[in-house]
Amino acid sequence: MSASLWSATAGTGPDVVLVHGSLDRSAGMLKLSRRLDTEWRVTRYDRRGYGRSVPHAGPYTLDAQISDLVDVIDGLAAPVVLFGHSFGGNVALGVADRHPELVRAVAIYESPLSWTEWWPRDSAGGAAAVVADDPEAAAEAFMRRLIGDGRWERLPASTRDARRSEGPAMLGELADLRLGAPWQP
Repeated sequence: MSASLWSATAGTGPDVVLVHGSLDRSAGMLKLSRRLDTEWRVTRYDRRGYGRSVPHAGPYTLDAQISDLVDVIDGLAAPVVLFGHSFGGNVALGVADRHPELVRAVAIYESPLSWTEWWPRDSAGGAAAVVADDPEAAAEAFMRRLIGDGRWERLPASTRDARRSEGPAMLGELADLRLGAPWQP
């Protein structure tokens, strides 16, 4: 696996890999991991530009994210089950589409289809795109849209700073997602 990506594996059994969404990190999947690791060997990782995989110089494209997930799977007993949340669902489906021999099954939740004409432009990603010239402001706009102003203000300053620092990764991947489908149904 790429030396610049953080990961953790727990449990025994068939392999499942948890893939987090934009402005999230593997810790957001910890509760799910703990529920699964009694019957599965669960791998969580921080995607490039997030959590303990910061700093990362990029690129923050879907192709790069898909390549990273292939690297994560490389150390496991393929085929694996992939679970992706939000943007992570598109990464998981991209791997399944391009490398079907590595994937037993995919489960996704809330994955954006931003490349389609009908996808709403007023989503959290759309709110971030309004201030795309300032990655930190874009990350803050995204988070405020997701959790609300009050909750954002109650976060510790270090947490707000960490989310803002992930702005370049978020903007890069969301812009790339609008260019075209990373997978074909």
